[in-house]
Amino acid sequence: MIDQNKENEKLIVIAEKLISLRKKVGLNSFLVPINFEEEREKFFDSPHYEPQFTYRTKQIPENIEDEIAQVKIDIVHLQIHPQLNLHLQNYIIDLEMLLGALRSIGTETFTDYACDLFSEELEDATREHFLDSEFKFENEEKGELHDAYQIKKAFEKELEFYNLKNYSIQIVANGPIIVAGPSRIILGEDIRRYSNNVRRLIIHEVESHAIQEYNIENALSPFLSLIPYAKMRLWSEGLAVFNEVHTNTITRSSYLNYTKRFEAVKMMNNSFREIFDYLNESLHEKEAYKIAFRVKRGLSDTSRPGGFPKDIAYAMGYLKVKRYVEKGNSRSFLYRIPEPEFGVLLKSLNLLPEDPIVLPKFIG
Repeated sequence: MIDQNKENEKLIVIAEKLISLRKKVGLNSFLVPINFEEEREKFFDSPHYEPQFTYRTKQIPENIEDEIAQVKIDIVHLQIHPQLNLHLQNYIIDLEMLLGALRSIGTETFTDYACDLFSEELEDATREHFLDSEFKFENEEKGELHDAYQIKKAFEKELEFYNLKNYSIQIVANGPIIVAGPSRIILGEDIRRYSNNVRRLIIHEVESHAIQEYNIENALSPFLSLIPYAKMRLWSEGLAVFNEVHTNTITRSSYLNYTKRFEAVKMMNNSFREIFDYLNESLHEKEAYKIAFRVKRGLSDTSRPGGFPKDIAYAMGYLKVKRYVEKGNSRSFLYRIPEPEFGVLLKSLNLLPEDPIVLPKFIG
């Protein structure tokens, strides 16, 4: 007779090991070229120049394949539900694709790994359109213009309201960027936003990403993070965009930005210049360059086909969350675990923590 408690203890050890391995193959920080500013200047100085990016050296543990192989063996000897076993197997495949993508940054094979990570989403994107005539847009320039330090203060006020301890806001000298991570939101010191757009950012970054990340961390369960790379971003970004739409804080420029990111991914096999020229028809050149870069990052020679399709998550994720809610499901479940299908499986196996969670005021 199987001792399920002992099997669950082994499962927790395996889950923690998988999360540890995932942290060793993080992609995002290595996809920023060390010559980004130099190549941007060359691009705008010449009407035909295609950026040639150089990336910093990746430090990958030499024995990481052995560690992954050992986890595979451990799973084989584990007596668990078949669906959960399949999920773990798929997670390991995703982990190996991330490792392949990390190792191939700047090479011709990078795109193959990157597209494998988002294969399902890319296939769906050929049939989808991100247009929604029901969107209500906020005025673009409404209220006071805020700099990065004022935005930081507004974000910190919201974090304090929700009592999100150990979550912080950091300002860095890397242009007008906003990045939400597991324990902090990073703001580029050059960012400027009007009051209504600051409110939209609070919805997206604090009341979507930060609260969701806080709930996962506070639950102290490794299972909540065992979600493949693309699915995690799809549901997380989809929730954030859906919340913007639901609260009527989405601006016309933000909607256009999400739409153009979606279209740029579809154009990934075009050159950087071709993508930029298309985007520049409806966007300012700085925004057009940023979106083209986001799609072509990971390549050295950006005139070549391919790139990084991560930005498909905003539009495709929005559609996924929208359909999820339209079926009568609650958004609050997505604040407990980002990927609902896996959450339902964990709940059926009594592996989903039922502790109280933080919810944004427009839900709770």
